[in-house]
Amino acid sequence: MNDIDSAVQDQATEANKYRMNISLNVLKHLGINLYSNVAAVLTETVANGWDADAEKVEINLNQESDQIEISDDGCGMTVDDINKRFLMIGHDRRKAGYTTTPEFTRPVMGRKGLGKLSLFSIARKIRIYTVKDGQKNGFILDVDKIEATLKSGEDNNYYPEEIPAEDVVISKGTLIVLSDLVKSRMTSPKVLKKRLARRFTVISDNLNFMVTVNGDKVQVSDRDYSSKIEYLWTLGDQNQLQSFIDSCSNKKRHKAWDGIVDPQQQYIAEGWIGTVETSGQLKDNEIGNINGVVLMARGRVVHEDVLGEFNDGRLFTKYVIGEINADFLDLDDEQDIATSSRQSLIEDDPRYQQLKAYIQQRLNEIGRVWHDFRNEDGGKQAEENIGAIKEWLSELRPAPRKAARKLVGHIQGLPIDNESDRKELFKHGIIAFEKMRMKEQLDKLDTLTTFDAEQFKMIFDEVDELEAGYYHEIVTERLSIIKQLEKLKDDNALEVEMQKHIFQHLWLLDPSWERATSSERMEESLKKEFGQVTSLTEDEAKGRLDIRYQKVSGANVIIELKRQERSVSASELYNQGSKYHAGWTKCLQDSGQPSPYVEVIFLVGNHPSERRPGETDQLLSNINGRWFTYRRLIEAAIQCYSDYLKESEKVNRVHKILKKL
Repeated sequence: MNDIDSAVQDQATEANKYRMNISLNVLKHLGINLYSNVAAVLTETVANGWDADAEKVEINLNQESDQIEISDDGCGMTVDDINKRFLMIGHDRRKAGYTTTPEFTRPVMGRKGLGKLSLFSIARKIRIYTVKDGQKNGFILDVDKIEATLKSGEDNNYYPEEIPAEDVVISKGTLIVLSDLVKSRMTSPKVLKKRLARRFTVISDNLNFMVTVNGDKVQVSDRDYSSKIEYLWTLGDQNQLQSFIDSCSNKKRHKAWDGIVDPQQQYIAEGWIGTVETSGQLKDNEIGNINGVVLMARGRVVHEDVLGEFNDGRLFTKYVIGEINADFLDLDDEQDIATSSRQSLIEDDPRYQQLKAYIQQRLNEIGRVWHDFRNEDGGKQAEENIGAIKEWLSELRPAPRKAARKLVGHIQGLPIDNESDRKELFKHGIIAFEKMRMKEQLDKLDTLTTFDAEQFKMIFDEVDELEAGYYHEIVTERLSIIKQLEKLKDDNALEVEMQKHIFQHLWLLDPSWERATSSERMEESLKKEFGQVTSLTEDEAKGRLDIRYQKVSGANVIIELKRQERSVSASELYNQGSKYHAGWTKCLQDSGQPSPYVEVIFLVGNHPSERRPGETDQLLSNINGRWFTYRRLIEAAIQCYSDYLKESEKVNRVHKILKKL
C-alpha cells in the first residue's frame, strides 16, 4: 500500500472503524464459490492460528445453534492489524516482511491474503472478536450486506458493523463465529478431525501447536491410514519420521531414500509413500477415496493429489497413498505457485516440475519391486494362515516348492475382497500347478541319460499319484451328472436326456473312454455302407432312433439308440449288429486299417426278449457287442464311479488338500 492509499484509509476509518475493499467478482470467485467443504475452509483458520503464534486452536461445531466457533490463543489483532492485514484483500505478509512469527519464529503459512474469504463459502454471517495489547475489538461480516453494497455500484468499499468492546467476551487471541451456515458443505466432528489431521503436519505436541474439535484433540492417529500400510518408503530425515514409521505397525518392508530433489539448490523432500494390502482399504466411507499422494509445504497441504497427474495406469498405483513435504515449493523470495484454493500448484513452475520428476522416479522404483514383494510375502502369509496350503507346500520337494510359493503368493496378492473366491482360485491354481509339474516330470524321461531304478520309481510314483488326483476331480464331476440323470424317474424323459449326452460323453458307457473323436467323412461312409449291407424294413427304420460312429481308446465304436417303447429280441440285435460289424470292418479296411477293432453297442428301453437266459450277451459277444437299457446304464455308471471315489479318497493327496480348502 502506498502513502496516498494509507491516507485515504486513515480518513475512512475516522468515520468507520473498519473497512474492506472488495469487488463483487472477487467475493464470488475467491470467496463464496471457491471452497466446497468445511475442512478446506477451516484449514485456513487453523493456518491463521499458527501464524498468530497460537498454541491452541479450538473448533466447535454447534449443531443446536447452527454455528461454528473457531478460537485461538494467539497474538490477536489491533484495529490497525484488522484494517491493514485482515480486511485488506491480497495482503502479502511475506512481502511486508512477516516471514516468521515474532514469538516462536514459525515459518508463516499465509501468503496470498485470501484465506479470510474462504469463510464466505460456508457461512453468510461472520462475527470476529479479537484482543491484543489489552484492546478488545470486534466486527461483523455479513454476506448479504456486502453483496447489497457492491451491487449499489457506489464503490467497492464495505464497512463492517462494529461489535462493542464490552461484548468481546474473550481475554486473549481471536474468536470467529460462523452462522447462517451452508448446510451442504457441513460435516461431522469426526470427519473434520480426520481431514484436518491429514491436511497438516505441524499439529504436534513437539511443535507446541494443538488443535481440538469439540474438545477432542486432533492427532496424527486421526489420519487413520498408518496401520493400513503394507510397504513403506520414507524420504528425508529418518529421525524426523521415526514416530510415523513406528505407527505403521503392519508394514512388511521399509526402505529409506535421502529425499534429495536438487542437490545444487538444496531442495529436499521429506515424507513417505506407502502401498496398502487391498485397494479397498483406500476407500474411506467418510471422506471418499484416499488413493493419492498429498503435497505439503511449511506443514500444510498445497496439493491434494499429485499422483493423479501422472496418468499412470499400472496396477500398483491403485494401492498407493503418500504424503510429501517440500518446503522449497513455498520459498519467501520465490514466486507463489499455490492456486487460490491452495489445493493444487501452478503446473509449469520449475520447482514443481523437478519434484514431479523426482516422485516419478520413486514411483518407478516402487513399481519394479511391488509385484515381487506381494508374491513373496503373500506366499508366506497364505502358508502361515491356511493349513491346507502349508500342507501342500510341505509335501513338495524344494525345487517345485519355490515355484509353488510364487503361485500362492500371486493368488494371495490379487485384489479380491471375497475370501471364498480366493480359495477357489487356490484350488484351480493347485490343480494347474500339479498338471504342469506332472508334464515336467514326464519330459525328464526324454532327457535323462543315466538313471537307476530308484529314480524311475520316484518319477512314476509321483505321476501315478497326480493322475489319480486329477482323475478324482473329473470323476467327482461325472458322478454329479450321473446322479442328476438318476433323478429322472420318467423313462421317456431319461431317454431324451441320454440322447443329448451319450455321443459327447462316452464315459457314461465306459469309464476308460475319456475322449472320443468322430469324422464326418467316415460317418458318411458308414451310412452309405449300411445302405448296402442292411435291409431294414420301414418299421425297423422307424424303430432305429439314432446311430453314430466314434473312435475312442483304439476302438471303432458303433452306437445305436432304440426308442424307449421299442421292443427287441436277442436275435434281432445280433442280426442287426452283425451287419453293422461286418459292414464297418469292411469300410475301415478299405480306408487302410488292416485289422480294425469294431465294437457295437445298443441302448434299448427294455430287456431284449430271449429264448434262454443270457442269450443276448452270448450272441453279442461274438461281434464285440454290448447292450444296455437306459436305466441299467445309469445304475452301472453310478456303481463304477462311486467305488472308484470311495477307494481313491483313502490315498489321494491332492484331493485331500483341495477338500481342506
